Amino acid sequence: MSLHVFLYVGRVSVTLAPSSPSSTGLPVTRRRTRVLALPEARWALVSLVAFLLGLAADLGGASPWISGVLYAVAYVSGGWEPALEGLRALREKTLDVDLLMIVAALGAAAIGQVLDGALLIVIFATSGALEALATARTADSVRGLLDLAPTTATRVTDGGEETVPTAELAVGDVLLVRPGERIGADGTVQDGVSEADQATITGESLPVVKRPGDEVFAGTLNGTGALRVRVDRDPKDSVIARIVALVEEASRTKAPTQL
Repeated sequence: MSLHVFLYVGRVSVTLAPSSPSSTGLPVTRRRTRVLALPEARWALVSLVAFLLGLAADLGGASPWISGVLYAVAYVSGGWEPALEGLRALREKTLDVDLLMIVAALGAAAIGQVLDGALLIVIFATSGALEALATARTADSVRGLLDLAPTTATRVTDGGEETVPTAELAVGDVLLVRPGERIGADGTVQDGVSEADQATITGESLPVVKRPGDEVFAGTLNGTGALRVRVDRDPKDSVIARIVALVEEASRTKAPTQL
């Protein structure tokens, strides 16, 4: 099963974009972080604007102190956060690219190349903002994956049926999945024939016919038939939960050669 999980993770960025119906058939609200909602983006914008104004003042023959103040604003707004990160890394006795960038920019200013140093700060601040945006969008996608999993499921008991939170499901429980509902847990079809839209898990563009003995996944959408599904995995260990865990771990992990 681990091989399948890695294949699924490779498709997450492709299959998360379309909005998907919830367990009741209603569309899931799509979360998308706005660029200027990120502090890194706001500071990068301030740094860029200050740099452009300073450059315009330079080219327009304005007083040097005007361009100097504007370049200083670009330095501070774009460089204070990388400087703090670099100092934290230095205290942990590690070499950080943030610290190298700040040293290079200050070195350029020290030899009179204030414009070059400010440009370096702007470029680095912009790259940091883009990285923060990519991380935020990844988090949005992870939350979107979690939204696909229904919060309740219909469990079949000796006395009939009962609606229970999916977190309370146990291996061996039998679920009734009605047409148009999302499957509450990973399991095996015991009875019924239907189609399952599992594009969010496997990337398949067309619904897959499910018959007794076939595997189904939590969060996938049942089609036109009713299914009885035996729970094979704890909800915390479902494929969709493991995808979320792998994506979160990957977003926090640096490559060995990355500063």
